[in-house]
Amino acid sequence: MIKHPAVPEAASHLLKFINASPTPFHAVNNATIRLESAGFQKVTLNQLGNQQGIHLWNSKLKETDNWDHLSPGGKYYFTRC
Repeated sequence: MIKHPAVPEAASHLLKFINASPTPFHAVNNATIRLESAGFQKVTLNQLGNQQGIHLWNSKLKETDNWDHLSPGGKYYFTRC
């Protein structure tokens, strides 16, 4: 990729991400790598507690879910893939 001097650095990073992510699956994988390298921890649905009716096919997080294992100010993410 030829970098034009007028292209802001953030746009250049975005283009690299898009070019490296030809499918949604690649995008999730690449985002996961970036988040983990920035210190984020993956939260699984099992950690939130399937006893509350959370299933893999219905992975919406709710305010009423069990969030006790998460620390205030922590860096977390989850994926549906």
